Amino acid sequence: MNDSQVRRLAVSALTGLSQVEVRGVTTRAARLDEAITELVDQAPEQQSASAHDTIGPPEEER
Repeated sequence: MNDSQVRRLAVSALTGLSQVEVRGVTTRAARLDEAITELVDQAPEQQSASAHDTIGPPEEER
């Protein structure tokens, strides 16, 4: 998931978060907020993974 996708997901989730809060369902809103925070925190780790980490070593190293 790239930076742009994470941002779009966060905006969508935050829009949903305000709609949930308007309905007074604060427990779900808190869980959604925690999930967004965790997703955003994980995004840089996913971005920093190299192709070597993802698909393994080049042929000559196998």
